Amino acid sequence: MFGRRMSAATLRKLTTVALTTLTVFLLLLWRLQPERVSLRPGDVADQTITANRAAVYVDTEETERLREEAAASVSPVYNRKPDAIAVAERTVSDILAAAHEVRADETLRTTIDKVDRLRERLDVSLSPETLRLLVEVHEGALERRKASTIEIVREVMDTQIRSNTDDLDKAQKAAAAAANRHDISAPFKRLETELAQAALRPNLIYDPQATQDKREQAAKQVEEVRRQLQPGDLIISPGETVTQRHLAIFEALGLVQPKIDYTQALALLLLVIALAACTAVYIFRFAPSAHRDERLFYTLCVSVVAAILIIRLLAGNPHYPIWALTTATTIAMFLSLVVSAEAAVAAALFIAVIIGSMAAGGDTRLLISATICGIAAAYATPVSGTKTTMLTRASLLTAIINPAVLGISSKVLGMSIPYEQLGMAAAAGLVSAILAVGLVMVVQRPLRLITEMRLMELLNPNEPLLKALLTEAPGSYQSSVMVANLAEPAAEAIGANALLTRVCCMYHDIGKLKRSSFFAENQFSSENPHDHLSAHLSALVLISHVKDGIEMAEEAGLPAEVAAVIPEHHGTTLVSYLYRKAAAETEDPSEVVEADFRYDGPRPQSKETAIVMLADTVEAAARTMEDPQPARVQELVERLVGARIDDGQLDEAPLTFRDINTIKATFVNTLNRTFHRRTKYPDSFLPENMRGLTGAASAEPTTPQEGEQGPGS
Repeated sequence: MFGRRMSAATLRKLTTVALTTLTVFLLLLWRLQPERVSLRPGDVADQTITANRAAVYVDTEETERLREEAAASVSPVYNRKPDAIAVAERTVSDILAAAHEVRADETLRTTIDKVDRLRERLDVSLSPETLRLLVEVHEGALERRKASTIEIVREVMDTQIRSNTDDLDKAQKAAAAAANRHDISAPFKRLETELAQAALRPNLIYDPQATQDKREQAAKQVEEVRRQLQPGDLIISPGETVTQRHLAIFEALGLVQPKIDYTQALALLLLVIALAACTAVYIFRFAPSAHRDERLFYTLCVSVVAAILIIRLLAGNPHYPIWALTTATTIAMFLSLVVSAEAAVAAALFIAVIIGSMAAGGDTRLLISATICGIAAAYATPVSGTKTTMLTRASLLTAIINPAVLGISSKVLGMSIPYEQLGMAAAAGLVSAILAVGLVMVVQRPLRLITEMRLMELLNPNEPLLKALLTEAPGSYQSSVMVANLAEPAAEAIGANALLTRVCCMYHDIGKLKRSSFFAENQFSSENPHDHLSAHLSALVLISHVKDGIEMAEEAGLPAEVAAVIPEHHGTTLVSYLYRKAAAETEDPSEVVEADFRYDGPRPQSKETAIVMLADTVEAAARTMEDPQPARVQELVERLVGARIDDGQLDEAPLTFRDINTIKATFVNTLNRTFHRRTKYPDSFLPENMRGLTGAASAEPTTPQEGEQGPGS
């Protein structure tokens, strides 16, 4: 049955871990679902848009610019005309031949008629002066000008004359300059110039189709310009005009038609699973209390999910780093107070990684800061002291560490952080400690969690149960204090929870409040109610204080660890005095059933309750000692502890033989210090009213014997 119960508990815990992992994944997956952007080129942005994740986009504007540059860098394609010079020379010859024919035409009577006829026959435009010179000059002079003009044409045509440029104008100017260098009259210089200019033509013909093909080929060879976007990169600011580049970025980020990158989602799921598994292993290894106690385990899981939910809701806030860091430190301190510092460290590491990945694209600064500050916060609360001391220390530490770590990590990573934000981090550190302590105070009573704060509260004499015990059963209260003084050092010596042990001692006999007068320590008169009861009824009254104590603990909402001491500190021990009394009162002792005189148990299940059982037994017997010599104290402790071991009362407690020996040694040491000898003064040294009192000693009662539980013990 125990195994089945453990299996059911393990299944519940595994289910809780799975649900926690899934919840964290969904909260992170929420980040992968971007908001739709409906902007178009030419629109004016009304909000700041940043990259929600890493992505690569094609910078179309830059790509087009580079392709245009590549195309422009391609030289135009020209086709060379091999007969260009011959055509030019023939043009000069044709002009002069036409002039010769016009001069020889006898039908043309006047020079004007000849000029008009020559103009009609020529395909080129010549000035009237040149036309007149051509029809009037004699043949020999024209032949000489023909030779020099062809020489000019050949010289100029040997240079590059491109058809789609101003090369032809330059060539014509060069021809004029060449003609002007000849030592001839001005009319003949003009003649040579005009003839050469009329004959010149491009020797390189522009090929637009070949040029276009070549430029297109060059543009195609330019690869697309791809830009890497980092999460958090600014895409567009309010008032900025949307361009094609912005649109390309929106499409790359999936903002035009929002959709989840399932590859990224799968990777995120695997990351969360691995992180949860590592955290679980760490807790199992270093924080066993967190997985042994289901309440603490569930509190740990819920706290982590709550922290991540809060951080997720704060994403996008201008002061997101401050609030994320504050949330992480608050949860770390809360878990340190409620569960343990080791569990708080595990949660802090888990939350730090999530914070780093939850920020757009991952924020290394936040990952580092949350890790360091979370671990520091886990150990910021003192292990003992008042609530004020705890709060003051935790507040000051977080107020110093949070801004310092955030500022240093920002500087190391080359990120700027305003001084006012560092001031906010310090103020938030103060707030985180207050929130953590406040959360503990809110949840510790409803969940019956055992925290140091709660234990310190339970030790307050003004707590209702302790106050009632002090006023209504003062003997039981004083006995509890003595048991606590005996048990606490023993618990500390073996590494048990000393504070919990003291609290257990103070509440282990609260059931005696119901019938306080039936217990010897509360009987201040000579009358004993048990004198009028049978042994069986007396045993029933004594044993019932355990049930009464359990009910009172339930009503008061005591933590389970404290309430457990009420039945466990008696275990299944025998009320030996009444058992022997019952056997003596009956004619047939075999008719007395021993089980009627045993407590119902259970036996001690923890180190703390086992120590309380032994301390309660030893303290009750030690009070009856007449001469508490160290040797007698040693013998008493050995005998009583050995009796409990022989009775099997410690069989279920996690104590080793070394622990038991340490407990016995601590008991002996404490009792010897308690029963130290005082100097005995002669009566003559004392006032008359005190003489004869110093030698008074309490007589050792005849019943019960040392270590036995009699009526009212």
